[in-house]
Amino acid sequence: MSKRQIIMLISVTVAIIQFLGFPSAWGRLFTFVGGMLILAIAYRMAPRIKPIDAGSMPYMEHKREDVAAITNTNTEQTQ
Repeated sequence: MSKRQIIMLISVTVAIIQFLGFPSAWGRLFTFVGGMLILAIAYRMAPRIKPIDAGSMPYMEHKREDVAAITNTNTEQTQ
């Protein structure tokens, strides 16, 4: 089962809990736990941002400042 399917299942469960007749304390507890599970799974699904290597980019004309901004280097050190 994929993470997206798990999130959908937990979301539906959290939405239905209020109609199942649990005491209010149990309903709040289940809703909180379900929300935290959704949060944890969604956090793990966030894409990892990789640094961009200017050497691997296709050739294009650009200013020296643009390359420094892409590679996150200080332009004063490169000049």
